[in-house]
Amino acid sequence: MKAKIDVVQMNSTDSLKENLAYPTAKIHNAASEGVDLVTFPDTFFYIGQYHQQKHKVAQALDSEIVETFRDLTIRYDVSI
Repeated sequence: MKAKIDVVQMNSTDSLKENLAYPTAKIHNAASEGVDLVTFPDTFFYIGQYHQQKHKVAQALDSEIVETFRDLTIRYDVSI
């Protein structure tokens, strides 16, 4: 079995809201093209000016970020 994989590149910013909107749209587009797996760079949620700022947006596994992506995988039947 062959899998169709999408590799997403991002220009993350210090806006978590924007950094979640872009991958959401990419997942929707990928699913409409029959993609099985959508991949993102590590720490794509937030790229701030200072490394320490990344820790401020860290969330637990039952957080909004994880729940959002879990819901997207279910809705679009893709792996992330």
